[in-house]
Amino acid sequence: MNLTTRTRMRSHDEDPDRRTRLRLDLLIALMVVQIVLSIGLWVDRYRGHETSSEEQITSSNEGREDVDLYSLGQSPTESRPSRESVEGAAGGANQEPPAALPQIKIQILNGCGKTGIAKKAENYLVRRDYVVKDVGNAERQDFRFSEVQNRSNNAAAARDLARQLGIDESRIKRKAAPPGLDIDLTLIIGADFRTLPFGK
Repeated sequence: MNLTTRTRMRSHDEDPDRRTRLRLDLLIALMVVQIVLSIGLWVDRYRGHETSSEEQITSSNEGREDVDLYSLGQSPTESRPSRESVEGAAGGANQEPPAALPQIKIQILNGCGKTGIAKKAENYLVRRDYVVKDVGNAERQDFRFSEVQNRSNNAAAARDLARQLGIDESRIKRKAAPPGLDIDLTLIIGADFRTLPFGK
């Protein structure tokens, strides 16, 4: 048997061993990669769980005024006055509720000649809790500007009505109420009715 044949036989015998070692090395490498990936996923999941727990604690403490009150030497129950103490300070828990504010009684007069505008004003003001006692035409139909007439010396009510309608306070007049008519204010609608909320 010559040297070439012997070498071939030896290399042929070593091939299965080499293949087996390569396979084992490849399996070991794959196992290492899988272990590393598993550890990485476990660490990420653990960190995510910690973060969500901290967020839950933070959100549960948001808006609470008594979180650090013990460190300040104050108990949480002392931080806010109770409803009973507030009511007691206002005059007692059995105090009757305040009486409703009196409704303002209004007369609406059309001073511009636009048909139906006084009715629109009535609907608008009734929805805002005014009591409309009278709707009609003014003594003349050439009012250039709308105005509020204070009939009962209630300046605050006259200002409120003028502000709601966008009427300048310089257009508030002081006039006595007509005989036999119980009203607080008179609204005279002028030619500027399109600037008023109900005239648009």
